[in-house]
Amino acid sequence: MGSTGKPDPGKRFRDTIHQLCAGKHQYWRVFSDWAEATALTLVAIVRRDHEIADRRAEILERYTEIERAGFQAMVECVMEALESDPGNDFLGQQFMQMELSNHWKGQFFTPPTVAIMMAQFALGSAEELRERVQRTHFVTVQDPAVGAGVMLIAAAAVVRAAGLDPRDHLHVTGVDVDPTAAHMAYIQLCLLGIPGRVIVGNSLGGDVTSIWPTVAHELGMWDLRLAARRLCSGE
Repeated sequence: MGSTGKPDPGKRFRDTIHQLCAGKHQYWRVFSDWAEATALTLVAIVRRDHEIADRRAEILERYTEIERAGFQAMVECVMEALESDPGNDFLGQQFMQMELSNHWKGQFFTPPTVAIMMAQFALGSAEELRERVQRTHFVTVQDPAVGAGVMLIAAAAVVRAAGLDPRDHLHVTGVDVDPTAAHMAYIQLCLLGIPGRVIVGNSLGGDVTSIWPTVAHELGMWDLRLAARRLCSGE
């Protein structure tokens, strides 16, 4: 709780879910519905598709107007938390604190501090990263088991710490077989302005259920930039 007496966004997020359940809804259902509805709202910014609108409406029909206002309050909590600490995996932490992993096959999310160290190892020192970007214009990072996006968020933090703008110099791809995890990652990547794609599918088998381009991916014309790199490299 801060000096203003206002609870931190994590507590408000969890309290809101608790209020939404109140004997009527199951925690895991509220969380997964919220994550999917929010992801659909964000992808609708860059994709005009009646199926997106229809699916979002189908989810929200399960909730009253007051409960839908709770969904919006949860989004605001995420925005506040990420604005305060853009290197933090806010949703992964809430997922673990609410013990929702018990429902989703014991899923575990990497602590942000560990993710930062792994990203630093993968991307190199700040000087090495700046030299690499000077040569190649941008770096790409992939995570075949993206979870809530902690590794990709950490990569953006490392790029930022090197004095580079992730919107211009980083593109990420995350894959997860679990749709709720993918939706969490997509929400956070969008709100952090990180260019990338989140894929719902099996990274081992190559099966793809759906692809979610972030808002920054579309606004930054990253399909064209990635195609140009493939052309230049002869891929």
